[in-house]
Amino acid sequence: MNGIEQDPIRESTTTSDTASGDAPADDPPRIDTSKTLRDARQRWMRYFERQYVSELLQQTRGNVSAAAVLAGVDRVYMHRMITRCGLREVLAKSR
Repeated sequence: MNGIEQDPIRESTTTSDTASGDAPADDPPRIDTSKTLRDARQRWMRYFERQYVSELLQQTRGNVSAAAVLAGVDRVYMHRMITRCGLREVLAKSR
């Protein structure tokens, strides 16, 4: 991919998670000690999962089956992760 081409999967990571009020997905969540450990861990896991899935989809050029193989998960589960991470629309645009 050259510098002029746009990567819709990578660009999607700059959107905000408006439901939870988190920072943009490119930025790691702040350490917020006013939150419980459980809540803070969940925010970090959401951040990590979105970044991880986004990177897999970029490496595989949107091939969900190949991304699932790299992640060591079932293709159906990879589809669920893509939906949970809010990458479904971005994946459709990249095809």
